[in-house]
Amino acid sequence: RGRLRELLPELGKWTALQGIAPMPHDEFGPSRASYLASTLSASLELVKEGALEARQLEAFTDLYLKVRKGRPEAAL
Repeated sequence: RGRLRELLPELGKWTALQGIAPMPHDEFGPSRASYLASTLSASLELVKEGALEARQLEAFTDLYLKVRKGRPEAAL
């Protein structure tokens, strides 16, 4: 969640969740799916707080995120 909060200034336009989630560092650490799931969870918390907006154009397609305009206190 902290990492995602640090990325907020870079999320001024719609960005795919896959482009935000970190890549696995080695074969013994968490999987790519685990990184995506934790990034999704953190992003949904930030959406709930009002710091991010999320959109998905159709079911089972990519999720896109961007910083929410008009709520600067939520981005802190």
